[in-house]
Amino acid sequence: VSNDSIAINAQSSGEISSVNFKPGSWVKKNDVLFVLQSNDSGAQLDQLAAAMNIAKERYQRNQKLIQLSADAISEIDFEQSKAIYQQALAQYQEAKIIHTIRSPIDGIISDTNWGVGDFVNMGDELASVVDTHYREVKYELPSASLNQIKLGQAVLFSPEDSQQSYAGTVSYISPLLNINDDSVTVRAVMPSATNLPLNMFGIIIQTLDPAYKTIAISQDYVQADT
Repeated sequence: VSNDSIAINAQSSGEISSVNFKPGSWVKKNDVLFVLQSNDSGAQLDQLAAAMNIAKERYQRNQKLIQLSADAISEIDFEQSKAIYQQALAQYQEAKIIHTIRSPIDGIISDTNWGVGDFVNMGDELASVVDTHYREVKYELPSASLNQIKLGQAVLFSPEDSQQSYAGTVSYISPLLNINDDSVTVRAVMPSATNLPLNMFGIIIQTLDPAYKTIAISQDYVQADT
């Protein structure tokens, strides 16, 4: 499993005008995933763009005048026109960002229940992006072993239908027992399992007491009769 999954939420209310990904595909950080269009966002963006362009033209005109002659306009007027342009530009860029939903990380994006034409409210969860670089195995051990389970213990994971095993170490021990069977949930980081698909099942081998020793006797020396 991956323990790093980030929900993609709508930052504003509006109608989805574009879905720019295929479910299950790889997306990069800052890739545009959804574009929202509110009822008045088109007119609002046009107004902000017009105000930004007017402020930009005034600032550039004053900039040329002050380059030609330091006395052409006052320094206060020049700085004021610059501040107005920067503010108008920031407002326009902020308005565009609000209606553009981007991926916060690199990863695999989930399916979505939303499509073009659907209206979403601020805070609605649209999809999730899973970071596949961070792999863990999640499993349960009997509560009787709780005192022997330690962080950093070695773990070996063998996926089903595979002869290969992957080494890892215990990274999490649940402080609570599972109500149904009194087991304890454990997670182990698997840095070498990046080529495995997520949500795989397999066999876990964990040595709880590496100092525990036994005597192994060949079966040739064991008698089964009385």
